[in-house]
Amino acid sequence: MNNNFLKNGLYNAAGGIIRIGLAILTIPLLIRLIGVEEYGLWTLSCTVITIVALAEAGLATATTVFVSQDLRKEDVNGLSQTLTITVGGMLILATLAAIALLFGADGIIDLFPKVGKTQHSVVVQALQIGGLVIWAKLFQQVLIGIEQAYQRYSLLNILNTMQNFLLSFGLFGVAWFGGRTVALMQWQALTTIVTLLSHIWVVLSLIRGVSLKPIWKTEKVMAIANYSLTIWLMSLGTAVFSRGDRLIVGYFLGSETLGMYAGITDATSAINSFSALPVQPLVPVLSNYSANDSMGNPEFTQKIKQALEVNALFALVS
Repeated sequence: MNNNFLKNGLYNAAGGIIRIGLAILTIPLLIRLIGVEEYGLWTLSCTVITIVALAEAGLATATTVFVSQDLRKEDVNGLSQTLTITVGGMLILATLAAIALLFGADGIIDLFPKVGKTQHSVVVQALQIGGLVIWAKLFQQVLIGIEQAYQRYSLLNILNTMQNFLLSFGLFGVAWFGGRTVALMQWQALTTIVTLLSHIWVVLSLIRGVSLKPIWKTEKVMAIANYSLTIWLMSLGTAVFSRGDRLIVGYFLGSETLGMYAGITDATSAINSFSALPVQPLVPVLSNYSANDSMGNPEFTQKIKQALEVNALFALVS
């Protein structure tokens, strides 16, 4: 197996172990500090943000795929087209998603009859702040797509792990000093913006020296849009399956029951996602083979087989 693929997979796995450990540590401490009912409000706010984040429409993965192909071909013109479409498209989608949360938060929470009047006000404020979280998170995703295409998984995992440390210990600190859902969301917004700035710095350093310029090509737009739509449909199913249950619990049973339910399932969800991390670096590798029309190459088949074996191993371990 390609050494880079193995090494990048190990970087992802190591980062994943740390992030899962933080999640398992933070969740019970947070519940103890803010209470089950308040944790339910926090969970409802985060779940709505996760669903709205589907506005990224698969552009992050599409960025990794198409930038990888452009780099493989050493096609600066093609890279300019890809970044114009993906970065520009994500800026538009992120802005629309943020505006939707800012002005639609009240209407969204009206859909949950079990949320009381005081609780309603709290979650609406949290979601309005969450509009900033959404904007920064979505833009960050397309930057991560670029970093993955350049196969900078070590640095990417360092940044992601730092973000989780800042977020987890920050949430604990905010709750310790009496902060609740709105204050927790403010901390998440600050953490997300700081991390976004870090990713911007990394991407600028990666493309330094490359003569990029804005280029809009309809043919490339359609290719990226078609690929993104396919990825988005899969992401939609995953998000509904993994987060939709929280919306249902919140709708029928209220915030206190949702807090208990989320406390049980959040940690297990983090563990379940672990098995996919070691094979994530396969995406740019596959893109490179696709760019060279080498999908029938025996080496390609061998990489897929080995990736499945790694995935199965980590699934059993987790």
